[in-house]
Amino acid sequence: LDAFIRERLLMEAARCIHSGNGRIRGNYGGHQRSLLTLAAVLDEKEKHPTSKEMVDWVLANPRPVTDGDMGLIDALENLVYRDGMPFESPGYNHGWVSSLSDVAASLANMKVDVFRKPRFRKLLSWPFDITVAGKYEPPIGDTGDMFSRSRLLSPATCRQALPYVDDPRMACVIRRDAGGGRGLFLPPMDELLDRYPPGKTEPIGVRSVHFPGYGLASLQSGSEANRTASVLSYGDWRGHKHADQLNLLLYSWDNPLLCDVGYPEQTDAFNWKLHGFWTNTTCHNTVMVDATKMGRGPAKLHAYEPRGFAQVVDASAEAAYADKVSLFRRANIHVEASPTQSYVFDVFYVRG
Repeated sequence: LDAFIRERLLMEAARCIHSGNGRIRGNYGGHQRSLLTLAAVLDEKEKHPTSKEMVDWVLANPRPVTDGDMGLIDALENLVYRDGMPFESPGYNHGWVSSLSDVAASLANMKVDVFRKPRFRKLLSWPFDITVAGKYEPPIGDTGDMFSRSRLLSPATCRQALPYVDDPRMACVIRRDAGGGRGLFLPPMDELLDRYPPGKTEPIGVRSVHFPGYGLASLQSGSEANRTASVLSYGDWRGHKHADQLNLLLYSWDNPLLCDVGYPEQTDAFNWKLHGFWTNTTCHNTVMVDATKMGRGPAKLHAYEPRGFAQVVDASAEAAYADKVSLFRRANIHVEASPTQSYVFDVFYVRG
């Protein structure tokens, strides 16, 4: 019976993933994680694919059929922007972080360390960096809702990564977890957590941050009494996006003041509200030209200055209405008047 299960279930699953025939394939990271588990359980040294071949396939598949079969080393360069953000909406990008952290943890158990790769470290840090006003995650594209709380990293991901990545914010997440960072099959983390004393870490989500590859810039000001944040989304990432380039969000007094609907109310591809309203330009804080939905396309950053009492981000995206305008540009100037009061001077230039 053991031989039957090994050959007809476990090895068959390994062959279906390793061959790239599509019989077992999910979002990137899902089937890679499964194949590494199979490699560890089977410890196959003779039959194809061997456990070594499975690990090699995950790391550097030489013949990927789709993006989903790309080797991890290539995927980090081609499916993840240089700022660590994958090519989907933030809500879906969290799935990438979770899956690839599991993959990296499995590889680490096999003495292959990808946690130390710079782009992988950025993949782990963006959920912290995208947080604004201390607690919100911008609900751009198919992400959350107008009151969307930041999801940060899961405690499980932080436990996997902290031994390899020096980031005190991960220690904060582990401490917040009801389990105190302990797990039945995980080694104790007390000694590691002692390196990051509570209260010594900068609050999460209060710094201005720019994601140059993804095309997202936040400007932040204020104090614990009131934090203000403005966010300009100008990039053209591929998956789960809306027609909303140069969309502006504003948070202050513990509320979204210029908000976004986030994940659509309907996701049925044949529902007229999905295309006519929820993902359309009219539902976002940007300019609509001639009552038509924008197309999105390449954008350009002209300025980003997050220092001083007056911060600025200035970007253009003429490709949004390539056949209608010669200028489609927005400048967001974020001015801190006092530790509790700020204002935004927003200028939108359109010619066409």
